[in-house]
Amino acid sequence: MPTLRELTAEEVSVLAGVIAKARPYGAPRWQAAGIRATFAKVAHLDATDVLMAALRLSQDRTANTPAQIAIPSSECWREKLADPVEVHKPYVRGHTCGVCGYPEADCRMRWEGDHEFEQMGSVPKASKDEAHEVVVELKNHLKPMNEGETA
Repeated sequence: MPTLRELTAEEVSVLAGVIAKARPYGAPRWQAAGIRATFAKVAHLDATDVLMAALRLSQDRTANTPAQIAIPSSECWREKLADPVEVHKPYVRGHTCGVCGYPEADCRMRWEGDHEFEQMGSVPKASKDEAHEVVVELKNHLKPMNEGETA
């Protein structure tokens, strides 16, 4: 990419206008003439680097002037890393805690001492005797009541 010095005055004016319009709503407005004057101070640098720094600074609501563009050691010259994106983890019923909803490893790490990992959907199996007792109890409950009896 060429330096800013290699661009025409019209091209630099257009770029300054774009930077001026890129200011966020409510932030102090910058004049295109001030941006061009700042560009002149760094005209020997790569045009792409200058424009990236100018765009970064233009998004800073606290920047009252474009003067920091002329200081290559300022924060606007450092590339901003993207915010980390949360990666969706697929839901696996057997590896998710039925108490807190976290995957097993996270549950054991976060809730140590609070509760034990309980596999989601796991129901303790009843013994045959317990199952028989429940069936008998339900049958007795569902028998038609004798006349005169109340529930």
